[in-house]
Amino acid sequence: MAAPDRDAVAGQWRKVIAGETTREEAHAWARPWVEERDGEIGDPVVRSALLHLHGVDLVRAEPGGTSLRHGGRGTYVHSVEALQEAFDKWRAKAR
Repeated sequence: MAAPDRDAVAGQWRKVIAGETTREEAHAWARPWVEERDGEIGDPVVRSALLHLHGVDLVRAEPGGTSLRHGGRGTYVHSVEALQEAFDKWRAKAR
């Protein structure tokens, strides 16, 4: 499987923001590229987007707590508005 490009990561990010895919699905899509195959990502802008997507499912383990985990019950760390803002900044950087 070929490494994702800028269009692929942008598409995943858009789907999360639009609610077309779950945060957990986006994390699962990005996980191998962040945790196992990072060396195959030659574009630092793609790597940055993958790191964001890897963390879109972070939740607080306890209400008001500082411990975080991927997915499960809890309050998402990043609001949809924060995800949109980060995506807009990433797109500007990608140009």
